[in-house]
Amino acid sequence: MPGLYNKNEFKDNCGFGLIAHKYGESSHAILTKSIDALVSMTHRGGIGSDGKTGDGCGLLINIDHSFFSNQVFKEQKIELPENFAIAQVFFKDNIEKI
Repeated sequence: MPGLYNKNEFKDNCGFGLIAHKYGESSHAILTKSIDALVSMTHRGGIGSDGKTGDGCGLLINIDHSFFSNQVFKEQKIELPENFAIAQVFFKDNIEKI
């Protein structure tokens, strides 16, 4: 069985950070620490190579699917399928020109 690291498969990248609760418990403190860690990593923390825009960094978190689905239906009258994704997208001020 191959090991976790194979120098022939190594690709250059910025890496990633991982912050999690040892026993898998959800907490606002974990989210806050994750945001602080993301911001402290200048390149991965939202500043792209041009120094003006973000570079696609983000947080991957678990959500309570039942709670979220119920809220979306309650607020937007949209029934979500079993599998769905959530994203936050930022647009330029004047979206008509995009």
